[in-house]
Amino acid sequence: MILVLIVIIIFGIIADALGTAAAAASLKPVNALAAKKEIGAKEAVIIIKKADRFANICQDVIGDVLNTLSGVFGVGIVIAITSDIKRQDSYTLIITAIIVALTVFGKAIGKYYAMNHANKLMIICGKVIYIFKKVVGK
Repeated sequence: MILVLIVIIIFGIIADALGTAAAAASLKPVNALAAKKEIGAKEAVIIIKKADRFANICQDVIGDVLNTLSGVFGVGIVIAITSDIKRQDSYTLIITAIIVALTVFGKAIGKYYAMNHANKLMIICGKVIYIFKKVVGK
């Protein structure tokens, strides 16, 4: 359960960073890569042109859902590790503090990286979308 919690926190950090990168990315350099037929650049251009919607979905929808899930898993971990109801409040407080600290610290690092490497992150995101489209066949 702890491993799933860590994965949820990491995905929340990544979603938040991608939303920030979309808002911070410059269209011109990515457009130049798309003109050179760089894989994923065309998809990245679409993301950057719709950065407001992409950022909203990544940060507000995906991020909020994953933050809520991390809290649920935190409660599940507390219930799993303690049978003493009197200590559950203390464990809940500790686990919640750890989850919040990891999330806030991770999102701060993710946003810093996203602001400084926005175009690179958008190309990577574009490549993932390109590969997904090839696999799905769309």
